[in-house]
Amino acid sequence: AVILPSFEKCIEYSKKYFDKKKYKEALKWAKNANIQNKKSPLSLIMSAKALYRLGRKEEALKILKIYYKYNK
Repeated sequence: AVILPSFEKCIEYSKKYFDKKKYKEALKWAKNANIQNKKSPLSLIMSAKALYRLGRKEEALKILKIYYKYNK
């Protein structure tokens, strides 16, 4: 079994990779964060931003709709 860093660390890594324009890595760490805390909007927002930058706009929109449903 893989042991992931804390939710906070995963978000930190996601933001760091996003800032370096390494969007695939940013997405991976956002997904890892989401595994640990499905209630936090941060991982969904980071996932959507990375997907958008990767040109996967439909997927990004789908995630934002999920986010909106839970966080009106």
